[in-house]
Amino acid sequence: MTPKTKQCINPVGRPRTVVPVDRVLLRKLRLEKGLKQADIAKAIGCCESRISQFEIGYKGGIPMELLKHIALILEVDYRDLMVEDAHTD
Repeated sequence: MTPKTKQCINPVGRPRTVVPVDRVLLRKLRLEKGLKQADIAKAIGCCESRISQFEIGYKGGIPMELLKHIALILEVDYRDLMVEDAHTD
């Protein structure tokens, strides 16, 4: 089974893939590394509130390119942060 993804449009009009993530694991790994949401936000070039949104599941997922950056910071494979959607078509 593969994770269910959806497309969204970024500010310059290119579609990007948004994937559902294990938000509890995301937060747990961040805290284990001793990082604040602001630390990750600064490293990937977004605002702290965006990281908070990812951790609470706002908008259902994370754009794939940001997920890969976050995974690098957390020193995990990005696929480990993805969850499988039980409602696949």
